[in-house]
Amino acid sequence: MPIINVFLVDDHPLFIEGVKIGLENYKKKIQVVGSANSSDEAIEKIDQLDIDIILLDLMMPVVNGAICCQLIKEKHPHIKVIALTGEMNSLLLHDAWKNNIDSIVNKYAGKEELYNAIVEVSKGRRFFSEGLPDFIFPDKKSIDEDIPNLTRRERDVLLKMAQNLSKEQIADKLCISPGGVKFHIKNIYRKFNVHKEAQLMSKARELRYVQ
Repeated sequence: MPIINVFLVDDHPLFIEGVKIGLENYKKKIQVVGSANSSDEAIEKIDQLDIDIILLDLMMPVVNGAICCQLIKEKHPHIKVIALTGEMNSLLLHDAWKNNIDSIVNKYAGKEELYNAIVEVSKGRRFFSEGLPDFIFPDKKSIDEDIPNLTRRERDVLLKMAQNLSKEQIADKLCISPGGVKFHIKNIYRKFNVHKEAQLMSKARELRYVQ
């Protein structure tokens, strides 16, 4: 079996170091090729590395892991993504599953279970820890009701707004015109059916578009 290249994403550096140490026992089969402490940092680094599998925390600031998984899968559909999480919120897990996560592993699982998940996912199979709540059919009426369908660019703009960037800064970061930013923001407000930024951010967090 060829060596599996793994990339780690978690906002706690000490946890990343712990996972690296745990995977040392399997260094003949698994190689950690990099890590990131945020979704934005991960997206930038992933473009520059040869990665087979990403171990992704679901609870991260600004952009949660479910949205990060969606962004990764859109740009790199060949990369497998394992949610390594202690968050047992069935709606967040449902979001990750809906965004084609390949595996969900409890953060408190042993290193052998994590190794098994990596191997199974590398073979194109899905792997889920035992004891997870029902995330495929969570107990919520009409889970997709009233959830705005944003374009990729609108999601990018919304995520930058959540970082408290100005329209000019967003335009610079995304390499679009300030007029284009205003156009996307207008559409975002319309789709969320709100009129003020505070209302927008509150609803975006409630619907887990941002953290």
